Amino acid sequence: MAIGDLDGDGDNDLVVVNNDSTSSNVSVLLNNGDGTFASDVRYGTGSLPESVAIADLDGDGDNDLAVTNQRSTENSVSVLLNNGDGTFAPDVQYATGNGPLSVAIDDLDGDGDNDLAVANGNGSNGSLLFNNGDGTFATRVFVGAGNGPASVAIADLDGDGDPDLAFANANSRDVSVLLNRGDGTFPADVLYDAGTGPQSVAIADLDGDGDGDLAVTNFGTGDASVLLNNGDGTFAPEVRFATGGGSQSVAIADLDGDGDPDMVTVNFFDQNLTVLLNQCGGSACPADLDGDGRLTLFDFLAFQNLFDAGDPIADFDGDGRLTLFDFLAFQNDFDAGC
Repeated sequence: MAIGDLDGDGDNDLVVVNNDSTSSNVSVLLNNGDGTFASDVRYGTGSLPESVAIADLDGDGDNDLAVTNQRSTENSVSVLLNNGDGTFAPDVQYATGNGPLSVAIDDLDGDGDNDLAVANGNGSNGSLLFNNGDGTFATRVFVGAGNGPASVAIADLDGDGDPDLAFANANSRDVSVLLNRGDGTFPADVLYDAGTGPQSVAIADLDGDGDGDLAVTNFGTGDASVLLNNGDGTFAPEVRFATGGGSQSVAIADLDGDGDPDMVTVNFFDQNLTVLLNQCGGSACPADLDGDGRLTLFDFLAFQNLFDAGDPIADFDGDGRLTLFDFLAFQNDFDAGC
């Protein structure tokens, strides 16, 4: 399932893939504006649709759909362009790799339009499909991954401003990280250990240091791996957190309102959810900019350097600008202590 405003009325709608050999479609459920939903309207895709992502693909300001089609005779991603009112044109299919399981959307080559990244679950690679600028896509380009990539996520991992890739590799007990060269090309993947049967990967700043970390569900070991970013797109060894049997999918958001991101996993065998509340101290001590767990003169120096460099981390009042008020906000956080 994916969530986004599909009909332009300002509230969030739902798209659900119907993963059945007789369905070959997705259901769109439009929000009535109060968190209840109209009856589903179905739109055709390829066979065995597995994953859906939402973004503006043709540059007209409304959200379109990309859906992976897993059946081996197709191995494709369907693109359904929004008519502007939450209804969709017939799908157009583009070849991927073998057994596409997951799709993510971002501007990978920096040309201003959204591209597709697909995890090919029956291979050891991912497919990149670059947008022609109008919601049509060029022929796939393969990038390396581990064995059986089941999920792909996109975010800037090394702090250079362009989006990087992470794949959860179900058959090789690891995660692939591919750092963008800035033009949508990628070097060979770097592998980091996870648990048994990684199924899903999500990216968020879990430790409050300003860079994106990885959260991975491990289907076979019934837990989640957290890999903290060293700040340059390399990652510390995994730390495991117990979830439930058949941990299959992970989502990240601030669930308890304390300002740091928490995790939810879906547990296939236990038929339940696990909520893991973040107990990281980073967000409780934002003025500890040198990360040594203490507030000292060096944190003032770190703030000054960040401010002088125009780094958004120094925007302590959150207004999108660096001004005197950021100094005052930093001073208040420093005085508050850890």
